[in-house]
Amino acid sequence: MDASFRSRVLSRLGPDEYAATTAYALRYILTTANSWRGPIGRFHLAIDKGDPRMLVTLCRDGIRKTSPTTFEWRARDWRPERDLTLLFVSPPG
Repeated sequence: MDASFRSRVLSRLGPDEYAATTAYALRYILTTANSWRGPIGRFHLAIDKGDPRMLVTLCRDGIRKTSPTTFEWRARDWRPERDLTLLFVSPPG
């Protein structure tokens, strides 16, 4: 979680010290691809967060927002160095 995402989550919660929200972590194991014969030729990640008020973060450069709820990332000849974890933070209420 970078500073910008953390700031958005905290601003969403507001000044109430007991404010709450729900977060979901989704993990994809990708590092097993390193034992394949070669890199992943074409990799396409599409994320749809469902609700425009939902926050989502993952550590990946080059992600494009393609609609109010969707994001995409593409790579060619890619060798994953770590697994992929996405964090979704639901809107309050």
